[in-house]
Amino acid sequence: MRVGAIALLFALPYFSAQARPHRSSDWADSRFDIAERMREALNGRPAKERARTEYQRVVNAYRRVYYGSPTASKASLAVVAEAEVMVEMGRQFDDPKILRLAIRKYEFLRSDYPGSSQRVDALFTIGEIYREDLNDADQARETFTEFLRRYPKSRQADDARRALSGIEEAALKSKESPATRIAFLTWFFAASRTKSTASFESTRFWRGRLSPQFGQLLISSFPSRTSNRGRERRRVKNRSLFAYRVRSSPVGGLLW
Repeated sequence: MRVGAIALLFALPYFSAQARPHRSSDWADSRFDIAERMREALNGRPAKERARTEYQRVVNAYRRVYYGSPTASKASLAVVAEAEVMVEMGRQFDDPKILRLAIRKYEFLRSDYPGSSQRVDALFTIGEIYREDLNDADQARETFTEFLRRYPKSRQADDARRALSGIEEAALKSKESPATRIAFLTWFFAASRTKSTASFESTRFWRGRLSPQFGQLLISSFPSRTSNRGRERRRVKNRSLFAYRVRSSPVGGLLW
């Protein structure tokens, strides 16, 4: 019942907007300023004293701007501000439905205002909501991957790569059972004392089952089929460093 009431309250400006002609840019500027003052007043109050209806009024105030004047210069800014307030509302009341509505609003910005300077930030924010608020790793991964494909030179590209790395690392850690860790450590302690290529081949198996921070170091710790003295020295050094990290871990410390 509560969700239906929220959806209806969010939709009311839409129906009224369809019943009247589009307004001028001056009208949009005026309505945007009103919405900004409403948001400022809301943010000026302690978070615990803010009610859902107050957030909804601010959301509707921004929505009136682009419903009433969709081509005005403030229209796309109103969409962004509306989405931001919805994210704040979803986080304040721990409401995933509102957060998903915010994602849809960012998607609306990207589809209906493709020339907006906020479209890049909107896609990145969608990924953040999926990852940090909704705990949806698959959607977050897909969003950040799309972000890097579309905007590889964006100022947020490095943040997107770090987010993807974190998602993958968390996924690997969640799949590692205690038995897997113990089996790996047992193999490592034996393999670290040999230079056989069989040990090198075994790293391929373990590399896909361990967190990324150890992956490259592990694969470089053992000799390949074609090696020289300099590379071998580096591998011995890497192997020692890797062994130190393993020994420093709780499980490794017990088994070493």
